[in-house]
Amino acid sequence: MSEILTAAAIAPGPPIETSGFGATGQARWFVGYTKRREEARAQENLLRQGFECHLPLIRTQKRTKGMLAWRLEPLFPRYLFLRPASGAAPMDRVRSTLGMTGLVRFAGLPATVAQAVIEELKALGEEFRQALFKPGDSVRLADGPLAGLEGIFERADGDARAIVLLEFLSREHRVLVPMESVTAVG
Repeated sequence: MSEILTAAAIAPGPPIETSGFGATGQARWFVGYTKRREEARAQENLLRQGFECHLPLIRTQKRTKGMLAWRLEPLFPRYLFLRPASGAAPMDRVRSTLGMTGLVRFAGLPATVAQAVIEELKALGEEFRQALFKPGDSVRLADGPLAGLEGIFERADGDARAIVLLEFLSREHRVLVPMESVTAVG
């Protein structure tokens, strides 16, 4: 993934006409900047105006009301990729689209993204997953017979359990606990 987003892949584009099409007539991908937590709304409104959009998503594990659940969130919060399709609204209307702030610009020129980067992101689909805890994180057990003990998160054992390395009785022990009882230290 790191080799995908190079300086050459995201760079200031040449001055654009209001249509967003280059000299060859092929539409370029631009980076749009959205309002906070309104990526989906911006994408929906841009699609209505005839733009092609790509909003890469990542599955993240979040704790809500004491339960862990997987949610889809934008891979790049507040950013989406767009390009005009034939018959799309002019590019200057992007700024006034509901959910959008405008286009990302470098030195006043809209940033363009290489087609290869967009294709790679589309090919990966929802393969991005981000767990609430990573191996090596310091955690505390919130309930159960070992409540209050601190340890090291070793790994998830399915979606509902975790293996935590605890030190007690002068030894280290691997303990299988419900994921809901694991909280971050700090």
